[in-house]
Amino acid sequence: MCKRAEDSETLRFLASPVTGSGIEFDRFEQLFLLARSEGLSTPNEWADLAWQILAPQGQRLHLDGRILETPEENLAVLRVRANAFAAQRLPLCESLGITLEPPSPEPQTQQSQAAA
Repeated sequence: MCKRAEDSETLRFLASPVTGSGIEFDRFEQLFLLARSEGLSTPNEWADLAWQILAPQGQRLHLDGRILETPEENLAVLRVRANAFAAQRLPLCESLGITLEPPSPEPQTQQSQAAA
């Protein structure tokens, strides 16, 4: 679902397997989750990926009632948002099972692969 955030902000909820209900995530939060699912581990990397997606689409962020024009301004705001997401929303995502990470292989599978 977060892959759709690359093109649009129409999907605003992700389902929690823990609660069985939808949790609202804005487009940027979905892009940060997508970045994590693609192996990027730091908030700055998540922000970089989000900007790589948004910039070619002509998307610009808003701050204090004005549109941010330069890549540096946009990236700075994305980095602040990514760091806030890591500190505040990501722990909630993890506790609700919304991480977009593939499930770990069963321990038994790992042992049989090691024996092979």
